[in-house]
Amino acid sequence: HYVEPGDLNFIVETLRRKGEISDYEARLRRTDGSEFWATINSRLIDYQDRVACITGLVDCSERRQRNEQLHQTQDELRRSEQHFRQLIEQHPLPVILADMETGEVQYESPSALEMIGQQREPGQIYDVRNNYSDPEDRVRLIADVRRNGGVHNRLIKFKHRDGTDIHTSASARLVRRDGRDLMLTSI
Repeated sequence: HYVEPGDLNFIVETLRRKGEISDYEARLRRTDGSEFWATINSRLIDYQDRVACITGLVDCSERRQRNEQLHQTQDELRRSEQHFRQLIEQHPLPVILADMETGEVQYESPSALEMIGQQREPGQIYDVRNNYSDPEDRVRLIADVRRNGGVHNRLIKFKHRDGTDIHTSASARLVRRDGRDLMLTSI
């Protein structure tokens, strides 16, 4: 028995119009009253000069439950990511995540962009090395981060877009992601 009467009506109408229905999912009720989800495939055939319907049902309850759990997990992850992004973007200290090898910026907080006087389009590739007044400061910072896993309160001069120096205290840590060494820096 179909839990939702509309499912049976839909299947019958589809069979009349198309002669078959594939992979339709509906909740069914067993004779003991318990419900389950089934994938239904049905086709009209000619049997002994009469129109007959051949139908196959596959219990898909477990797959649907796994998919539902997957969607819930994805929703929770999305909410967590949004929460983290909101926190980091509202944090007053500038934060920059950049590839240690190439200098490619993976993330810059709004306060980091404000500090160096930059505006970038989403997805625009930017080299963090352009932020340093003295390129050797970054070389030394990377060496210390690689050697110690991080540094705290290192005095570094960054460069504002207008060319003036910005004297800062930076803390940085080594972050590994997808086989790449990244430097997470808070200024």
